[in-house]
Amino acid sequence: MFISIVIIISSLALFSSRAFAGQIYDDIIERAEAGDRVAQFNLGVMYYDGADVPRDYEKAFYWFEKAAGQGHDGALNFIGVFYELGLFVPKDLGAAVEYFEKAAEMGKESAQFNLGMYYLDDAGREPDYCKAREWLEKAAMKGYARAQCNLASLFYRGEGVEADLEKAFEWYEKAALQGHEASQYRVGLMYKYGEGVGPDDLMALEWFERAAENDHAPAMTFAALYYYEGEAVKRDIKKAFEYFERSAMQNDCLSLLYLGKIYYGGESVEADIVQAAALTVISATDGDEAAAEILDGYKKELSEEQAAAVAIRVKTLEVKIAEELARIDKLRAAPKKYDSNVRWLPLE
Repeated sequence: MFISIVIIISSLALFSSRAFAGQIYDDIIERAEAGDRVAQFNLGVMYYDGADVPRDYEKAFYWFEKAAGQGHDGALNFIGVFYELGLFVPKDLGAAVEYFEKAAEMGKESAQFNLGMYYLDDAGREPDYCKAREWLEKAAMKGYARAQCNLASLFYRGEGVEADLEKAFEWYEKAALQGHEASQYRVGLMYKYGEGVGPDDLMALEWFERAAENDHAPAMTFAALYYYEGEAVKRDIKKAFEYFERSAMQNDCLSLLYLGKIYYGGESVEADIVQAAALTVISATDGDEAAAEILDGYKKELSEEQAAAVAIRVKTLEVKIAEELARIDKLRAAPKKYDSNVRWLPLE
Protein backbone atom coordinates (compact mmCIF):
# COMPACT_ATOMS: atom_id res chain seq x y z
CA MET A 1 0.00 0.00 0.00
CA PHE A 2 1.68 3.17 -1.17
CA ILE A 3 -0.45 5.68 0.69
CA SER A 4 -1.45 6.04 4.30
CA ILE A 5 -4.51 8.12 3.58
CA VAL A 6 -5.46 10.97 5.84
CA ILE A 7 -7.87 13.34 4.16
CA ILE A 8 -8.56 16.75 5.65
CA ILE A 9 -12.11 17.82 4.93
CA SER A 10 -12.37 21.57 5.37
CA SER A 11 -16.10 21.57 4.78
CA LEU A 12 -16.85 19.53 7.89
CA ALA A 13 -16.82 20.62 11.50
CA LEU A 14 -18.02 19.19 14.98
CA PHE A 15 -21.57 18.20 15.99
CA SER A 16 -22.34 19.00 19.62
CA SER A 17 -25.22 16.57 19.95
CA ARG A 18 -26.81 13.54 18.36
CA ALA A 19 -30.02 15.53 17.82
CA PHE A 20 -28.16 18.16 15.85
CA ALA A 21 -26.32 15.43 13.95
CA GLY A 22 -29.64 13.89 12.94
CA GLN A 23 -30.94 17.25 11.80
CA ILE A 24 -27.84 17.84 9.71
CA TYR A 25 -28.02 14.34 8.22
CA ASP A 26 -31.64 14.84 7.16
CA ASP A 27 -30.73 18.18 5.60
CA ILE A 28 -27.71 16.77 3.78
CA ILE A 29 -29.46 13.71 2.37
CA GLU A 30 -32.34 15.85 1.13
CA ARG A 31 -29.95 18.14 -0.72
CA ALA A 32 -27.82 15.21 -1.93
CA GLU A 33 -30.85 13.47 -3.42
CA ALA A 34 -31.79 16.77 -5.09
CA GLY A 35 -28.40 16.72 -6.86
CA ASP A 36 -26.30 19.06 -4.71
CA ARG A 37 -22.74 17.83 -5.33
CA VAL A 38 -21.34 19.27 -2.11
CA ALA A 39 -24.06 17.53 -0.10
CA GLN A 40 -23.36 14.31 -1.99
CA PHE A 41 -19.68 14.62 -1.13
CA ASN A 42 -20.36 15.36 2.54
CA LEU A 43 -22.73 12.41 2.76
CA GLY A 44 -20.02 10.21 1.28
CA VAL A 45 -17.59 11.43 3.92
CA MET A 46 -20.07 10.63 6.70
CA TYR A 47 -20.47 7.07 5.48
CA TYR A 48 -16.73 6.69 4.85
CA ASP A 49 -15.79 7.85 8.34
CA GLY A 50 -18.76 6.29 10.12
CA ALA A 51 -19.37 9.70 11.66
CA ASP A 52 -22.77 9.67 13.40
CA VAL A 53 -23.97 7.08 10.87
CA PRO A 54 -22.87 3.45 10.56
CA ARG A 55 -19.76 3.15 8.42
CA ASP A 56 -20.84 1.93 5.00
CA TYR A 57 -18.30 1.91 2.18
CA GLU A 58 -20.91 0.96 -0.41
CA LYS A 59 -23.04 4.01 0.38
CA ALA A 60 -19.95 6.20 0.65
CA PHE A 61 -18.78 5.10 -2.79
CA TYR A 62 -22.26 5.67 -4.24
CA TRP A 63 -22.38 9.27 -3.06
CA PHE A 64 -18.76 10.00 -4.00
CA GLU A 65 -19.53 8.73 -7.50
CA LYS A 66 -22.55 11.03 -7.70
CA ALA A 67 -20.47 14.04 -6.66
CA ALA A 68 -17.52 13.03 -8.85
CA GLY A 69 -19.85 12.84 -11.82
CA GLN A 70 -20.46 16.54 -11.28
CA GLY A 71 -16.75 17.32 -11.13
CA HIS A 72 -16.25 17.49 -7.35
CA ASP A 73 -12.47 17.27 -6.81
CA GLY A 74 -12.69 15.88 -3.29
CA ALA A 75 -15.02 13.10 -4.43
CA LEU A 76 -12.69 12.22 -7.29
CA ASN A 77 -9.85 11.92 -4.79
CA PHE A 78 -11.92 9.72 -2.49
CA ILE A 79 -12.80 7.37 -5.34
CA GLY A 80 -9.08 7.07 -5.99
CA VAL A 81 -8.68 6.07 -2.34
CA PHE A 82 -11.35 3.39 -2.74
CA TYR A 83 -9.52 1.86 -5.72
CA GLU A 84 -6.13 2.21 -4.05
CA LEU A 85 -7.26 0.41 -0.89
CA GLY A 86 -9.76 -1.94 -2.52
CA LEU A 87 -12.68 -0.67 -0.45
CA PHE A 88 -16.00 -2.00 -1.78
CA VAL A 89 -14.49 -2.05 -5.30
CA PRO A 90 -11.67 -4.36 -6.47
CA LYS A 91 -8.22 -2.96 -5.82
CA ASP A 92 -7.01 -1.21 -8.97
CA LEU A 93 -3.96 1.06 -8.73
CA GLY A 94 -4.35 2.16 -12.33
CA ALA A 95 -7.86 3.40 -11.67
CA ALA A 96 -6.74 4.98 -8.40
CA VAL A 97 -4.03 6.98 -10.16
CA GLU A 98 -6.48 8.04 -12.86
CA TYR A 99 -8.83 9.53 -10.27
CA PHE A 100 -5.98 11.10 -8.30
CA GLU A 101 -4.74 12.73 -11.49
CA LYS A 102 -8.16 14.17 -12.29
CA ALA A 103 -8.49 15.69 -8.83
CA ALA A 104 -4.85 16.80 -8.74
CA GLU A 105 -5.17 18.60 -12.05
CA MET A 106 -8.15 20.44 -10.56
CA GLY A 107 -5.87 21.58 -7.73
CA LYS A 108 -7.00 19.24 -4.94
CA GLU A 109 -4.02 19.17 -2.59
CA SER A 110 -4.79 15.79 -0.99
CA ALA A 111 -4.92 14.25 -4.46
CA GLN A 112 -1.65 15.95 -5.39
CA PHE A 113 -0.14 14.43 -2.26
CA ASN A 114 -1.56 10.98 -3.06
CA LEU A 115 -0.20 11.19 -6.60
CA GLY A 116 3.21 12.28 -5.33
CA MET A 117 3.31 9.34 -2.94
CA TYR A 118 2.34 6.98 -5.78
CA TYR A 119 5.41 8.10 -7.74
CA LEU A 120 7.57 7.64 -4.65
CA ASP A 121 6.43 4.06 -4.15
CA ASP A 122 8.83 1.39 -5.33
CA ALA A 123 6.45 -1.55 -5.13
CA GLY A 124 7.20 -3.43 -8.32
CA ARG A 125 8.56 -0.42 -10.21
CA GLU A 126 11.22 2.25 -10.11
CA PRO A 127 10.24 5.37 -8.14
CA ASP A 128 9.93 8.54 -10.21
CA TYR A 129 11.39 11.11 -7.83
CA CYS A 130 11.01 14.02 -10.26
CA LYS A 131 7.27 13.47 -10.70
CA ALA A 132 6.93 12.81 -6.98
CA ARG A 133 8.62 16.09 -6.21
CA GLU A 134 6.45 17.94 -8.75
CA TRP A 135 3.18 16.82 -7.17
CA LEU A 136 4.33 16.98 -3.56
CA GLU A 137 5.57 20.52 -4.14
CA LYS A 138 2.19 21.59 -5.52
CA ALA A 139 0.44 20.29 -2.39
CA ALA A 140 3.16 21.60 -0.09
CA MET A 141 2.84 25.10 -1.50
CA LYS A 142 -0.82 25.00 -0.47
CA GLY A 143 0.16 24.16 3.10
CA TYR A 144 -0.57 20.42 3.03
CA ALA A 145 1.54 19.21 5.96
CA ARG A 146 2.09 15.61 4.87
CA ALA A 147 3.26 16.79 1.46
CA GLN A 148 5.61 19.29 3.11
CA CYS A 149 7.09 16.49 5.23
CA ASN A 150 7.67 14.17 2.28
CA LEU A 151 9.02 16.98 0.12
CA ALA A 152 11.45 17.79 2.94
CA SER A 153 12.58 14.17 2.90
CA LEU A 154 13.37 14.40 -0.82
CA PHE A 155 15.58 17.44 -0.18
CA TYR A 156 17.13 15.71 2.83
CA ARG A 157 18.04 12.56 0.88
CA GLY A 158 18.71 14.25 -2.45
CA GLU A 159 16.12 12.21 -4.32
CA GLY A 160 14.80 13.85 -7.50
CA VAL A 161 16.54 17.03 -6.45
CA GLU A 162 19.96 18.11 -5.25
CA ALA A 163 20.36 17.43 -1.54
CA ASP A 164 19.71 20.61 0.42
CA LEU A 165 19.52 20.34 4.20
CA GLU A 166 18.44 23.95 4.63
CA LYS A 167 15.46 23.47 2.32
CA ALA A 168 14.70 20.17 4.03
CA PHE A 169 14.64 21.94 7.37
CA GLU A 170 12.39 24.70 6.01
CA TRP A 171 9.79 22.24 4.75
CA TYR A 172 9.93 20.06 7.86
CA GLU A 173 9.46 23.17 9.99
CA LYS A 174 6.43 24.31 7.96
CA ALA A 175 4.76 20.95 8.54
CA ALA A 176 5.89 20.83 12.17
CA LEU A 177 4.28 24.18 12.89
CA GLN A 178 0.99 22.66 11.76
CA GLY A 179 1.32 19.92 14.37
CA HIS A 180 2.58 17.15 12.07
CA GLU A 181 4.33 14.89 14.58
CA ALA A 182 6.78 13.17 12.22
CA SER A 183 7.97 16.59 11.04
CA GLN A 184 8.23 17.84 14.61
CA TYR A 185 10.47 14.86 15.32
CA ARG A 186 12.59 15.55 12.23
CA VAL A 187 12.99 19.22 13.20
CA GLY A 188 14.13 18.04 16.62
CA LEU A 189 16.73 15.76 15.05
CA MET A 190 18.02 18.48 12.75
CA TYR A 191 18.46 20.86 15.68
CA LYS A 192 20.15 18.11 17.68
CA TYR A 193 22.67 17.23 14.98
CA GLY A 194 22.97 20.68 13.39
CA GLU A 195 21.65 19.65 10.00
CA GLY A 196 20.39 22.55 7.89
CA VAL A 197 20.29 24.69 11.02
CA GLY A 198 22.68 25.51 13.84
CA PRO A 199 22.87 22.84 16.57
CA ASP A 200 20.63 23.74 19.50
CA ASP A 201 19.80 21.15 22.14
CA LEU A 202 17.14 23.28 23.81
CA MET A 203 15.30 23.72 20.51
CA ALA A 204 15.74 20.02 19.79
CA LEU A 205 14.16 19.15 23.13
CA GLU A 206 11.31 21.59 22.53
CA TRP A 207 10.43 19.92 19.24
CA PHE A 208 10.82 16.41 20.63
CA GLU A 209 8.39 17.33 23.38
CA ARG A 210 5.93 18.79 20.88
CA ALA A 211 6.03 15.53 18.92
CA ALA A 212 5.72 13.62 22.21
CA GLU A 213 2.42 15.40 22.84
CA ASN A 214 1.25 13.67 19.67
CA ASP A 215 2.37 10.24 20.93
CA HIS A 216 5.45 10.03 18.68
CA ALA A 217 7.48 7.26 20.33
CA PRO A 218 11.02 8.04 19.04
CA ALA A 219 10.54 11.70 19.98
CA MET A 220 9.54 10.66 23.50
CA THR A 221 12.69 8.55 23.70
CA PHE A 222 14.91 11.48 22.70
CA ALA A 223 13.15 13.78 25.16
CA ALA A 224 13.58 11.18 27.88
CA LEU A 225 17.30 10.88 27.13
CA TYR A 226 17.77 14.63 27.53
CA TYR A 227 16.23 14.50 30.99
CA TYR A 228 17.91 11.22 31.92
CA GLU A 229 21.38 12.44 30.99
CA GLY A 230 20.81 16.02 32.14
CA GLU A 231 21.90 17.22 28.72
CA ALA A 232 21.03 20.91 28.08
CA VAL A 233 18.52 20.72 30.95
CA LYS A 234 18.61 19.86 34.63
CA ARG A 235 18.60 16.10 35.18
CA ASP A 236 15.06 14.98 35.94
CA ILE A 237 14.61 11.22 36.35
CA LYS A 238 10.86 11.54 36.94
CA LYS A 239 10.34 13.26 33.60
CA ALA A 240 12.68 10.82 31.92
CA PHE A 241 10.74 7.94 33.45
CA GLU A 242 7.41 9.34 32.18
CA TYR A 243 8.68 9.67 28.61
CA PHE A 244 10.48 6.33 28.63
CA GLU A 245 7.36 4.61 29.94
CA ARG A 246 5.05 6.15 27.33
CA SER A 247 7.44 5.28 24.53
CA ALA A 248 8.12 1.80 25.90
CA MET A 249 4.40 1.05 25.77
CA GLN A 250 4.69 1.62 22.02
CA ASN A 251 7.39 -1.06 21.94
CA ASP A 252 10.30 1.35 21.49
CA CYS A 253 13.34 -0.85 22.18
CA LEU A 254 15.60 1.89 23.55
CA SER A 255 12.94 3.17 25.93
CA LEU A 256 12.23 -0.36 27.11
CA LEU A 257 15.94 -0.77 27.84
CA TYR A 258 16.29 2.52 29.73
CA LEU A 259 13.06 1.99 31.64
CA GLY A 260 14.49 -1.34 32.75
CA LYS A 261 17.65 0.44 33.95
CA ILE A 262 15.58 2.86 36.01
CA TYR A 263 13.66 0.00 37.63
CA TYR A 264 16.90 -1.86 38.29
CA GLY A 265 18.54 1.15 39.93
CA GLY A 266 15.43 2.24 41.79
CA GLU A 267 15.69 5.84 40.57
CA SER A 268 12.40 7.68 41.21
CA VAL A 269 10.66 4.29 41.53
CA GLU A 270 11.01 1.33 43.85
CA ALA A 271 13.78 -0.99 42.67
CA ASP A 272 12.29 -3.98 40.83
CA ILE A 273 14.68 -6.35 39.09
CA VAL A 274 11.79 -8.49 37.82
CA GLN A 275 10.27 -5.51 36.00
CA ALA A 276 13.72 -4.47 34.78
CA ALA A 277 14.37 -7.92 33.35
CA ALA A 278 10.91 -8.20 31.79
CA LEU A 279 11.29 -4.87 30.02
CA THR A 280 14.73 -5.85 28.79
CA VAL A 281 13.46 -9.20 27.49
CA ILE A 282 11.07 -7.33 25.20
CA SER A 283 13.78 -4.83 24.24
CA ALA A 284 16.11 -7.67 23.27
CA THR A 285 13.49 -9.38 21.09
CA ASP A 286 14.80 -7.73 17.92
CA GLY A 287 18.29 -9.01 18.54
CA ASP A 288 19.75 -5.87 20.13
CA GLU A 289 23.16 -6.91 21.45
CA ALA A 290 23.32 -4.24 24.18
CA ALA A 291 19.92 -5.32 25.51
CA ALA A 292 20.94 -8.98 25.38
CA GLU A 293 24.13 -8.24 27.33
CA ILE A 294 22.27 -6.27 30.01
CA LEU A 295 19.65 -9.02 30.22
CA ASP A 296 22.37 -11.61 30.84
CA GLY A 297 23.54 -9.50 33.76
CA TYR A 298 20.04 -9.34 35.22
CA LYS A 299 19.56 -13.10 34.83
CA LYS A 300 22.62 -13.79 36.96
CA GLU A 301 20.99 -11.93 39.84
CA LEU A 302 17.54 -13.51 39.55
CA SER A 303 16.38 -16.25 41.87
CA GLU A 304 14.36 -19.13 40.39
CA GLU A 305 11.19 -17.57 41.74
CA GLN A 306 12.06 -14.19 40.21
CA ALA A 307 12.92 -15.79 36.87
CA ALA A 308 9.48 -17.40 36.77
CA ALA A 309 7.92 -14.04 37.64
CA VAL A 310 9.76 -12.39 34.75
CA ALA A 311 8.04 -14.68 32.25
CA ILE A 312 4.64 -13.73 33.66
CA ARG A 313 5.54 -10.04 33.70
CA VAL A 314 6.65 -10.19 30.06
CA LYS A 315 3.23 -11.50 29.03
CA THR A 316 1.52 -8.74 31.01
CA LEU A 317 3.69 -6.08 29.38
CA GLU A 318 3.07 -7.49 25.91
CA VAL A 319 -0.67 -7.18 26.47
CA LYS A 320 -0.28 -3.58 27.67
CA ILE A 321 1.88 -2.72 24.66
CA ALA A 322 -0.65 -4.25 22.26
CA GLU A 323 -3.46 -2.29 23.93
CA GLU A 324 -1.54 0.98 23.75
CA LEU A 325 -0.64 0.48 20.10
CA ALA A 326 -4.29 -0.32 19.34
CA ARG A 327 -5.39 2.82 21.21
CA ILE A 328 -3.05 5.03 19.20
CA ASP A 329 -4.04 3.41 15.91
CA LYS A 330 -7.69 4.00 16.77
CA LEU A 331 -6.99 7.58 17.78
CA ARG A 332 -5.18 8.34 14.51
CA ALA A 333 -7.90 6.66 12.47
CA ALA A 334 -10.74 8.35 14.37
CA PRO A 335 -13.43 9.79 12.09
CA LYS A 336 -13.70 13.53 11.75
CA LYS A 337 -16.38 15.20 13.86
CA TYR A 338 -18.41 18.26 13.12
CA ASP A 339 -19.01 21.66 14.74
CA SER A 340 -22.53 22.51 15.80
CA ASN A 341 -21.86 26.17 15.06
CA VAL A 342 -20.79 25.62 11.47
CA ARG A 343 -23.09 24.61 8.66
CA TRP A 344 -21.93 22.30 5.92
CA LEU A 345 -20.03 24.70 3.69
CA PRO A 346 -19.09 24.31 0.03
CA LEU A 347 -15.53 23.27 -0.76
CA GLU A 348 -15.23 25.57 -3.78
